[in-house]
This record gives sequence, C-alpha cells and structure tokens, in this order.
Amino acid sequence: MKDEYHKILEFNSDPESQLKILEEVTRISDRVPFFKEKLTASGLTEFKPAGIQVLQINLGNLCNQACKHCHVNAGPAKTEIMDLKTLKQCLEAIRNHRIPLVDITGGAPEMNPDFRWFVGELRKLDKKVIVRCNLTIFFEGAKYNDLPAFYADNGLEVVASLPFYSADRTDNMRGKGVFEKSVQGLRLLNENGYGQKDSGLMLNLVYNPSGAFLSASQKLLEDEFRHILFDRYGIEFNNLFTINNMPVSRFLDYLLRSGNYIAYIEHLVNAFNPVAAAGSGSSCGGSIV
Repeated sequence: MKDEYHKILEFNSDPESQLKILEEVTRISDRVPFFKEKLTASGLTEFKPAGIQVLQINLGNLCNQACKHCHVNAGPAKTEIMDLKTLKQCLEAIRNHRIPLVDITGGAPEMNPDFRWFVGELRKLDKKVIVRCNLTIFFEGAKYNDLPAFYADNGLEVVASLPFYSADRTDNMRGKGVFEKSVQGLRLLNENGYGQKDSGLMLNLVYNPSGAFLSASQKLLEDEFRHILFDRYGIEFNNLFTINNMPVSRFLDYLLRSGNYIAYIEHLVNAFNPVAAAGSGSSCGGSIV
C-alpha cells in the first residue's frame, strides 16, 4: 500500500470537514469507487424513496456516556438538545404523513427533558415507538430509575446497545464499570417483561465492532450472546442486530489517527451486498433520519 494511504488528514468534527475527508478517499485509493458506481456495476439503479415508514429522531447529543466510536459525538458535556417547539413540529409531520413507526435516539434520548411527554403524545397517536437505550441511563439518578417500567407501560420496543458480553471489551469502548451497569439494566428490563416469552415487549440488542474491522455473522453472534448472557447472568433478549461502524465523528478520528482509514473504507467497499441493495433499496429506503 502506498505511503499516502496512511496520510492523516486533520480531523474536524463539523459535518462539512468530515465530508471532505470522505470524498478525499476516492482520489487517494483507486479501489474505492463512488457508491453509484457500485450500483451500476451490479446492474442496479439509484435508490428512490419508498414512502415514509419510519421517522428516526435524534433528541440531542447529551449523553451520560462518551463512547470511543460514537458517530454523533455525544457526551455528558454536550448541549445540543431538540426543543419542545421542534418536537411538536415532528408530531405534526408524523400525523400529517401517517408515519407508523418512530425511532427515538440520541445521545441518551431519555435525557431530553421532553422525552416522556413526546412518547406519551406518540402513543396517543397509536404509533409504534422504538427507543434506543444505552442501559446505563437507568442509574443516573432518581428521575431515570423508573424508565424500564415507563417503557413497559407505554409498550415501547427497546433497542439496547451492548458492545460485547464481557467487561473488558465493553469498558474499553464505553468506560470503566459500564458493562456491570449494562447487565443490571438488562436485568431490570427482563423484570419488567422485556425479552420474555409472550410478553409482547421486545428487547433487541445491537452489537458493533470495537475496532477497524467489520462485524462477524449476525446469526453466530446472536447465538453466542444469547448463550453467554443467559448462562452467566440469566439475561434474555429477542434479537441481536450487528451494525458496522460508520466512518464519521469519533470513529473517523480513530481511523485517521491509527492509520486504518483507507483499509477500513476498502473493507466497506468489499462488503457491498448487491442482493441486499436490490431487495430493500438499503436499510433506510423507507426511513427519514
């Protein structure tokens, strides 16, 4: 590999600077085509909107964690929070466009002061609601202790992120003590019916790699997580989804500083799946994020 492949571009967290870095890779490496070129080579056309089935809403970058791989640069010191006026506009759009599913994320979305109000309004509209939870938020003070019960009372689907089933790898990515709190959080969700047979309360886990590599088989990892989490901690869940890290924000910074940027982008290119692209128009084909 040429020396220039290891060139570290000055990192800046604003979106325009990140886009320039991502665009630069097509010049540096002749093995990184534009996505449109990959589609054309596979006999596929550019994606077209497939109707709005999902609205994913980021309630802000405020979070009780500051994960090394975070693609929205969230953390305890962040101040970007969606205000009530904007949330009301989101509700109007959801109502007017009859969007059936709302996916709430962050940061830690529960730290938005209007989070519970917003969930209540969505349930009044009879919308299905997903909340993306980091599991440790339950232990950030009395006002968060009852969140598992709040989720259950409102029938929310919980998508919980868990880097791994061991303390060393989880804490390395998220901070000391995070794994232990995550296990406690999963147990609380189980106690409130989540992940239990016939409860109707879905608890799905999300795994993403801790370094400059792509995820292993989703089915194999799900079986491994299910076996170890139950045997060691008595934890049950419904599904595990694997998500490869986007080369943006803190993860992009890591790739640049470690000299893995070009290699990781090439891994992503080589993992292009034309069958998945043809079948769904990408995972976001019916989503607004």
